Amino acid sequence: MRQTTVKSYIYFLKHPNYNSCDQSVPQKIKELIKLYLITLGLIFLSGIFIELFIILDVFGEYSQEISKVPEFTSKNNTYIYVLIAMICGPVFEEFMFRLLLTKYNRKFIIISLSLIIGYFITQIFNSYLLAISSVFIYSIMTYGYPVIFALPLFIMLNRIKFDFEKIWIKNHPIIFYSMTLFFAIVHMQTLTMSNEHYLFLPILMLPFIVLSISLGYIRIKLGILYAIIFHFLINLPALIGILIRAS
Repeated sequence: MRQTTVKSYIYFLKHPNYNSCDQSVPQKIKELIKLYLITLGLIFLSGIFIELFIILDVFGEYSQEISKVPEFTSKNNTYIYVLIAMICGPVFEEFMFRLLLTKYNRKFIIISLSLIIGYFITQIFNSYLLAISSVFIYSIMTYGYPVIFALPLFIMLNRIKFDFEKIWIKNHPIIFYSMTLFFAIVHMQTLTMSNEHYLFLPILMLPFIVLSISLGYIRIKLGILYAIIFHFLINLPALIGILIRAS
């Protein structure tokens, strides 16, 4: 008997696996909608949990709103930035964080690793990025540079002969949750945090951990395209918020 979405999700949390769902497109869309509602509910609950700590003044001065975004001089630039972020952000991040989360696929692993290394190289210029007023230069440096750095890395890594399929399959739960934490830690950089906040990092990361688990689950069960669509839908409210503040 087929498990319900909730039961399947909970089982996956306990036992991450590579088993994809053999479903039609309409069934996958229906499943995606259910997972979207489940994820929003869990993010909302984790947000309330964090707000309680904020009210009790456990963290000191802290906000859950994304604060580290570029401030463009023109409203039109902000609108263009949001449009580019809506399209490029989910695609780039899903390929970087979750393309490799599947049955052993050497090329997928190399693509993800190359993008990760390219991303970290680009982060050297992070403080400079936020000061850029040109939306096109900012977008190229945010999404284009990691890809440019990743291309030679992909070629180089692809030439190295290595095969660790057995290790990959055996350690899938470790790999899955490692990428989950990696995604959460990277996204914590979008928030303004002081040194004392890092003491409560596991609590503050909860919304991002919930999102990362859901995206990983969707990537494995439904496919990378559905993970990208889901990521786009999750990002939509925050991007709308940026537009409202810019108007």
